[in-house]
Amino acid sequence: MIFAVEFNIAAGNSARWNSDRSDAGLNESCFRGQEYGCFDWWNVFPSTNLRNEFEAGDPRYGYCFYENGDPYGPGGTLTASISDLGQAGGAPDYPRAGWKKYQNYYKQATEGDVSAQASGINMSVIRYADVLLMMAECEANRSGGDLNTAIDYMNEVRDRADVSMPHYPTVDYPITNLAEFMVALEHERKVELCGEQVRWNDLIRWGRAVEFINSLITNHELPVQEEEQIQFNANKLLWPIPQAEIDVNISLSQADQNPGY
Repeated sequence: MIFAVEFNIAAGNSARWNSDRSDAGLNESCFRGQEYGCFDWWNVFPSTNLRNEFEAGDPRYGYCFYENGDPYGPGGTLTASISDLGQAGGAPDYPRAGWKKYQNYYKQATEGDVSAQASGINMSVIRYADVLLMMAECEANRSGGDLNTAIDYMNEVRDRADVSMPHYPTVDYPITNLAEFMVALEHERKVELCGEQVRWNDLIRWGRAVEFINSLITNHELPVQEEEQIQFNANKLLWPIPQAEIDVNISLSQADQNPGY
């Protein structure tokens, strides 16, 4: 971890529903543990698409997700039981797994009591693995960039003692050109940084957002309820440039505004 917002319950915290209050507390406080908690609110859960992305034998899968039968709780004395959510219209069942990342279930049975609601897990801002993968992407895509150097940056992430995955290139991810490198890089960022709120920005940066969302719908990789409700405007994938910024910058005009605004 390079930078995180630290949490220490002894320092107190402001109202969890209004974390911008300044009348009490010094800490970041959030409902993330309970929100993601597969034994609590379970408002967020990992998709089939994400779980299928992990290579066979990648220990990060077990670090990130709970599945049926996994031990949890104090001393691993409890057993995860996660029900399936069936899909309508003949689509295959959506096998549910729960997030282990950003959870306190290794030491407690629930994130639902008052102390657990104010999650004691520090909020990640940037990790060294993210820096290495950004450096890899920059090196590969810069004019005169060296693919071998870029691959070395990615392999530093896989070399971590608690990961120890085979080096790129692999059978599943050959790298002989930039296009193949980007496939491997997307894979590595997707599994290493899953659940850390970077995936959407990655897809936007690579121009892959529309293609990816449409593939989820086409391949029925979302629960049917979400499949029916998902809405996005392919012409408005970027935020607008604020009018005030255009007004005060003589180098900008309305012609520079992002598409759709």
